[in-house]
Amino acid sequence: MKVLFMLSLVPALLAAWTEEQKVEMCSRVKDAKNISVLFTHRRTGTNWTYSSLMYLTNRKFVDLRAFPNLWNFRGWNALGVKIDNRKPFLYRTHDPFLIRALDPQTNKIIMSIRDYRELFFRGDDCENASNRGLHRKINKFVASLLDYLITFDNWPEQRRCFFRYEDLITEPRRVFSDLLSFLGESDGHLNDYIANYDALKQKMIEAYEYLYFRAGGSITKGESTRYHVKNVDRDLIRQLDDALKEQASKDIWDKYLSHYYNLSID
Repeated sequence: MKVLFMLSLVPALLAAWTEEQKVEMCSRVKDAKNISVLFTHRRTGTNWTYSSLMYLTNRKFVDLRAFPNLWNFRGWNALGVKIDNRKPFLYRTHDPFLIRALDPQTNKIIMSIRDYRELFFRGDDCENASNRGLHRKINKFVASLLDYLITFDNWPEQRRCFFRYEDLITEPRRVFSDLLSFLGESDGHLNDYIANYDALKQKMIEAYEYLYFRAGGSITKGESTRYHVKNVDRDLIRQLDDALKEQASKDIWDKYLSHYYNLSID
């Protein structure tokens, strides 16, 4: 039980970095060349995406923060994939500052995006927050999300691609076919992956809940793409909508966010 408790704290412990730590990590990753990085906002299917790509490519995923000490990083192999150590590693990060430290002319990034309303209202008791508290929460979230999107959008177009979490859940064959093509990988395991999709998803859910049980495990379990907003007051949703629309540039809004704004909230 003690081991489980400590494992459940890992994401929280690693979430806050000092400026000195950020500078040190950036000094290491700036030397990375010809790598591919899964760049995800939290709660956008990170673990399922990289575990599935490991299954489909037999490549090991490494946290970008570990670069270049890669062989000392064990990683998480939730699906029990047999790794081909002859193939180059894939990388993952939530941190925009690490992406900005990379050379955009030699490295590739893949971004996932999810309905911003689902991200904001996941587990937040906003209805009981004061007006000032809610305003502060919204502004903090908007600043973080826009930092993430702008960092991605500044990358050379031919060296970046993105997918929507909702498509990951509803159209996995199309999403992973696109990602494999972007990575220059064969789709030879894709039919097998789709044939075993339900069993692999259940295995992933069990592994995720074992590791993150203190954080409540998986809430939607990949079954619903519009779960957290269904019981939220519509006025609260519109406050978030309006703040994000006001602060995002027209380009960022049109490319990544208007899609969700135009979805019905009724």
